[in-house]
Amino acid sequence: MKFKSDIMLKPIIIGGVIGGILGSICNCCCIMNLVAGAITAHFIKESGAMLDTESYALAGGISGAIAGVISGILGTIFAMFINIPFASSSEEMMASMGLTMISGVLSIIFGIIFGAIMGAVGAILYLKVKE
Repeated sequence: MKFKSDIMLKPIIIGGVIGGILGSICNCCCIMNLVAGAITAHFIKESGAMLDTESYALAGGISGAIAGVISGILGTIFAMFINIPFASSSEEMMASMGLTMISGVLSIIFGIIFGAIMGAVGAILYLKVKE
């Protein structure tokens, strides 16, 4: 298992960004992390690169982690804009924003962990389906 940046970097970024944006919009981050890994594996395979399964899992894991970070950040921003109009006082708004930020940080942390796992699984599933 070796990270080959010339082959893997562009598919990892594309898969991570697509999975992160879709995960924050539809709020189903685990499925979108699988998608991020599968997209990454697809682009690597289409480039004609011959990599082992562990390299695909590594690339899928990294793209899933990127998707988790993007989904956590965008989800926090969306939640802040949704919660602000419902606050009846400035104290309530500040409390709501504080809780949103705490949940956003936790979402990013867990997004990285589960994103890496689900992205690796997505890449491996893609390879098994394509065989």
